[in-house]
Amino acid sequence: MFTDKGPVFDTTKLLSGHPQGETLPSLDLEALGQNTWAATTMGLTAWVGPWGISYASNITPDKATGIEP
Repeated sequence: MFTDKGPVFDTTKLLSGHPQGETLPSLDLEALGQNTWAATTMGLTAWVGPWGISYASNITPDKATGIEP
């Protein structure tokens, strides 16, 4: 979320992984050329680069949706 003082992260979602349905950045791979680039989502939960796509995992201690302690 952005405020007049800059971005403020929603701390209630820390360690919950990449949100289902959040779109990845649109990149013109031909214009980027060499394998020296990477891009991420605004929430820093997914990264796109020459290796493919990496998603953050849900590592919350929630028995229904995360990992079990």
